[in-house]
Amino acid sequence: MTRDSNSSPTIADENPGKVPALAGLLAHLKANFHASQHALLARDLGRLESLAAEQAGLRLAMAHVLNQRWLQPDLLPADLSREARDVLQLGRVQSALLDRAQQSLRTIANLLAGTQAAYTSGGRVGRDLPADKSGAL
Repeated sequence: MTRDSNSSPTIADENPGKVPALAGLLAHLKANFHASQHALLARDLGRLESLAAEQAGLRLAMAHVLNQRWLQPDLLPADLSREARDVLQLGRVQSALLDRAQQSLRTIANLLAGTQAAYTSGGRVGRDLPADKSGAL
């Protein structure tokens, strides 16, 4: 994609010294997202928590490098733009995985609560549970 004279300057135009720092942060964040997705799929909550804390630190570091601006791939040099798009996609994938895990945990919690509330220790049916208005299990 070529830029015309009216387009915004890239990070490299504004401050070429930031490009290596940003490239390192993007590579680190990309590796972190891959590791956290593996941890999430393996249900390794301790590892997931530590990786999420690291992601928060990387986000702050990127905000410092980008002068508090949003990561805009179109304002980066071509090689960093591809890396930034990959990182953004990995973030979307992780968000979807986390949403799915949250739904699964909510379903399990509801099933467990339903089991405990509906049956007494003698195995007889106890009080009825109110219907879930959200349609979820």
